[in-house]
Amino acid sequence: MSPDMVQVLIEKCREQYDTSSWGNIKYMISSTKCNLKEKTLASKNHRLYDAKGNLISIIPDEDVSSVPDGSVKNKVYAAISQWLYEN
Repeated sequence: MSPDMVQVLIEKCREQYDTSSWGNIKYMISSTKCNLKEKTLASKNHRLYDAKGNLISIIPDEDVSSVPDGSVKNKVYAAISQWLYEN
């Protein structure tokens, strides 16, 4: 997730949720599309949940990022791409 999207998440959580206890946010699920040809990732519909599985907030904004060559992100992207191709 890009630094800009992290900032958007923080701001939207402040608007919609009591951020005095960030520990209540236990996990996030989002939808990500991979463009194998252009080596980009587009994530959207970020859903934040508490420890009991209660939905805290939905942030529909889309975050598009590229996968730079030689990065850790590129190695993970290559492994996922290979797995998808094989399965």
